[in-house]
Amino acid sequence: MLTKLTMILAGTVVWTAAAQAQDYPETNIRFGHSVSQTSTSSLADDWAAKEIAKRSDGKVTFQMFWAGAAGSPAELFDLISTGALDAGALTPSWYAANLPFFAPLSSAPFSYPNSSAAIQIGNALLADIPALKEEADENKLHVMRFAQFNEYHMLCTQPLRTIEDFKGRKIRSQGDYFPIVLNTLGATPVTVLPGEFYESMQRGTIDCIILPYDFLVSNRLYEVAKYASEITFGPIVAHMSVMNLDKWNSLDPSVQKLITDVQKEAEAFDEEVTSAANDKSLATLKENGVEVLPFPEQDKLEEMMPDMLDVWSKMMADKGMGDEASSVVAKWKELR
Repeated sequence: MLTKLTMILAGTVVWTAAAQAQDYPETNIRFGHSVSQTSTSSLADDWAAKEIAKRSDGKVTFQMFWAGAAGSPAELFDLISTGALDAGALTPSWYAANLPFFAPLSSAPFSYPNSSAAIQIGNALLADIPALKEEADENKLHVMRFAQFNEYHMLCTQPLRTIEDFKGRKIRSQGDYFPIVLNTLGATPVTVLPGEFYESMQRGTIDCIILPYDFLVSNRLYEVAKYASEITFGPIVAHMSVMNLDKWNSLDPSVQKLITDVQKEAEAFDEEVTSAANDKSLATLKENGVEVLPFPEQDKLEEMMPDMLDVWSKMMADKGMGDEASSVVAKWKELR
């Protein structure tokens, strides 16, 4: 059976032959990314950039700036929104003050049944709920694609097998919702920046970290902690690949269509490589002496948690945006 990735690559040959007849205007798009070119969440952006260049015979190019080369994560939103940078990968929850309707897509645990559903829900909300399109327009953003993230699991310096084992543990936290989860379980949430993961575990600043298996491997955390858990907090959206709206509107319609078509295919590419990275990384953890422990109390843990979409909706209501948030939650729950 052909995988989605195989079918995309096979179809590309036909697509490219047809596309060569199209005379695209010379176009360069500067794209900033906060992580490296080899990170799992970068692979589809890299593929899309190369595919667009190939299909346009080099006329339409994405100049990729990896690992913060165009600006730090804190700077990327303003750079793209103002047009100082043409495009980039934005994790919306990092900019919740500017993107409150997009923010839960990349931050709410237990909110998607699987990684591909996260992308489907993001696409449906953007298409069907006016508040998201309005928010994007207000911030001068055109959303090209939502990117996948694998499910969040745990890595600890000591075994974690039960809910009781959470009590008293110092666990790396993020955003508005993981602190709720950890406090409910009797753990202590600790804020640790991405560049500090390794040292924080090595020094005992944190006892556990919550990340997808592939991010545990890419940060080499198996060197400082040897107990992973099959516990899952679900996936989230990794980021949105966006373009400055004025830049998008200035593009020739043929270029807009080329980018839109390739970005749609990049979703399937993303699903394939993200799933493969999860399986490969789990094997890598085991090869490096990490014991992957079952977590038989998963259902019990989830029953203890509030619905994070309801938590977000209440937060939005407190800010005077309750009606729009209710529409988002109703659609989201319908789809998940």
